Amino acid sequence: MAIVIDGNEETRILGRIEEWKHRLVDGSKRNHLIYWKAGKKSIELVFPDFEVLLKNLFNRQKIYFFNFSEKEEKNFADKALDKTFLTEQAILSCTGKNNLWVNGNCLSQKNLDAILKNYYTRAKFDFHERGIRTFYLFAGLLHWSDPDTKESILSPLILIPVDLYLPRDSGKNLYSIKISEDDVLINPALQAKMLELYRVSPEDETDLDSVEDIVAVIDKIQMQFAERGWKIEKRLCPGCFSFHKIVMYNDLKENQALFTSHPVLRGFADCKPLEPIKGIEKIDENRLDEITAPKESFQVLDA
Repeated sequence: MAIVIDGNEETRILGRIEEWKHRLVDGSKRNHLIYWKAGKKSIELVFPDFEVLLKNLFNRQKIYFFNFSEKEEKNFADKALDKTFLTEQAILSCTGKNNLWVNGNCLSQKNLDAILKNYYTRAKFDFHERGIRTFYLFAGLLHWSDPDTKESILSPLILIPVDLYLPRDSGKNLYSIKISEDDVLINPALQAKMLELYRVSPEDETDLDSVEDIVAVIDKIQMQFAERGWKIEKRLCPGCFSFHKIVMYNDLKENQALFTSHPVLRGFADCKPLEPIKGIEKIDENRLDEITAPKESFQVLDA
């Protein structure tokens, strides 16, 4: 016989699931996948242009981050604070060279190497110790706004997985990147945040395997949000982004009906099961060796 559940219990289990979902996705301004902001340690690629940058990347060759030599830095010492001048000189040096990218935010070898080394160290740790990829190149920056505060928000749109190589591995004494074999994807944290605020988000795309695919998706999303006055800036920037918990978030969202009826999850929310649980017998700890042979039991030990 089914147990009758009152409305308070249903509200409780639904509220607990919403709490779990909220804890899985960091919607605060610390999450750079939602609230991206250029800073002194960000890398902003300004040359070549957007589509040429993507073509270079999808050719699956190593792309190098340009920086001035020590001699050039000495020659430009009196212009050290003039980013416009330095960027123009860097572009002149890279013109005609498809495997060199110019970072408009930092061209000093010492400073650029420090930023990239920090990315490399974090990405390596996350991959080897946590088993997750965190180093991506984002393509497209969505300019949108919070419906309550009307605050302008900048969010990366498409995430392209790339590998970062140390200077000693490049043969040119420059840091370099190369596209990896993992899938290109729409920013999942942005999708979750926009669904929460607007009940609408950029749709998942199965085909993001070429420059043409990415440009087409950006144009499609631009049209989707045109009525809201939002726009997409065609910008490419690398960085470390973490969203591995988004898989659990989507699982909770897509299977909510299943979870609200699961007896164990209902127990976590202090709710009664929908049906009486049958076939579960409490075992006396003194009889454990009679039921299961110790040599067939495996103990969970700390690593």
